[in-house]
Amino acid sequence: MHTANTSIRQIDISAFNAGPEGIRIFTIHDYINLFPEIISLPYRGYYYTLFFIHNSSGTINIDSRDVHPKSFSIVVVPPGQLLACGLQSFCAGYVLMFTDNFFNAYNSGSNLPAELFLSNSIEADGIIECGNDVFLALSKLFDELYFEFSAPADSMQPEILACLLNAILLKIQRKLPEMSINYVAQQSTYLQFRTLLESNFQNNRSVNYYADMLNISTKKLTRVTTNSIGKTPKQLIDERLYLESKRLLSNSDLSVKEISVALGFSDPSNFNKFFRKHHTLTPLSIRQPKNLYLP
Repeated sequence: MHTANTSIRQIDISAFNAGPEGIRIFTIHDYINLFPEIISLPYRGYYYTLFFIHNSSGTINIDSRDVHPKSFSIVVVPPGQLLACGLQSFCAGYVLMFTDNFFNAYNSGSNLPAELFLSNSIEADGIIECGNDVFLALSKLFDELYFEFSAPADSMQPEILACLLNAILLKIQRKLPEMSINYVAQQSTYLQFRTLLESNFQNNRSVNYYADMLNISTKKLTRVTTNSIGKTPKQLIDERLYLESKRLLSNSDLSVKEISVALGFSDPSNFNKFFRKHHTLTPLSIRQPKNLYLP
């Protein structure tokens, strides 16, 4: 179902047919043919989406950026990003969607989805290329997950699906032992910062605010984000705000003034100055159809 929203189209996971609460899996063919009215235009889903692609043709548009997955690859899309599917229906593979609530119900205390999806969506356009051995092992798990999802429901089905999902994510994580996020103490702080930023960027753009919320100094927060992703907290705050402004300008009918208010600017001129720091065009110019797909 479409969630009511004044700006960007949001799609709840329940829009994708029936199934255990919080998880869905389809073949790419069925995903494209069953839900064309949903997936053909950009939408925001607050759940994880994973494309497991045997053979590829077409693109996946993530936040107005065309991603061109290769065959034998995986594309990860974290919650909150804008997604539109331009893959061809003859592509082979699966589309897997799941919520934090579903994963955490059977894997309490694990940050695996956030670690895996967040780091790869930032650093590699969401694309994970697999070798033949890894892809074959994952194929078996995806097949088993798909058949279990399609089987008649019983009391054990959600837990079995959760176990298979966890195995898939762990297999993918094993393939990526050298992700640049430091998987020791800094990992937890960095992910907490990104979570806070996602919830507060519209109203709080001060590095001090986030450092205080994390109970650390601004110097330590800068060290954490720089070591994790090579960017300062201020850069990440501004990038998140700019990303949301692109989404609203490209995918909503809000006026520039309304967008500036929604993003916490006291005056449209301040929003215009902020936007021009990141783009050569003005916000108003971006509303022209030829400019909707922004860099």
